[in-house]
Amino acid sequence: MITRFFAKRVLAFLFFSFIVLQANAQITVKPGVRGGVNFSVLTADVFDVRPDVYLGGLAEIKLAKFYALQPEINYSRQGATANFMYDAGFGRYGEYDKDYSLQYLNINLINKFYVFHGLHALVGPSMDFKLSDNMGYDFGEEVRNYDIGLNLGIGYTFPIGLTIESRFKFGFLDVFGHDDPDYYDNYYNNSYFDGPVVNGVFQTGVTYTFDTKRK
Repeated sequence: MITRFFAKRVLAFLFFSFIVLQANAQITVKPGVRGGVNFSVLTADVFDVRPDVYLGGLAEIKLAKFYALQPEINYSRQGATANFMYDAGFGRYGEYDKDYSLQYLNINLINKFYVFHGLHALVGPSMDFKLSDNMGYDFGEEVRNYDIGLNLGIGYTFPIGLTIESRFKFGFLDVFGHDDPDYYDNYYNNSYFDGPVVNGVFQTGVTYTFDTKRK
């Protein structure tokens, strides 16, 4: 009786171990690099789109035929341009553009869902740490040191490891650090904006993963 009990447990353990080993055998990890163009903006009427670049590294962890988890670390140059008017005197007004650069270290955790062959959808959170900016106190506030966002996109991976992709990332936090939704309702708090100002970035570029599996 006892022997049969332990025999069943041993068989169950061996079966479970076999399943785990088989599952692990399907997992592949491919390091890679990515880079491309940012078209970024800050969500206020005074701002317009600013083009720049991003680059970084990644690890594609293929957990199933249709799914991969992709941690990323990126250097991303974002921001916006702004148009200002000034009094030129004698009833005349002039205008000028100014370029505002926000540079971030992005840590992304991207979920890739393969739909058909190399075609896949992308979705995942982003934690961004500000490295530098040139906004100063132009709008009466300093830019906060971090942001939290969400990435949504689509891509296609070729058999050689090259991927072309486009994604949109939008931030959840006001870049000037005002998390109270009523803050901007008071003109005396900030007269520049009507509501929270958040990051928005459209990225398009390429990635390349290295096949480290022994042949």
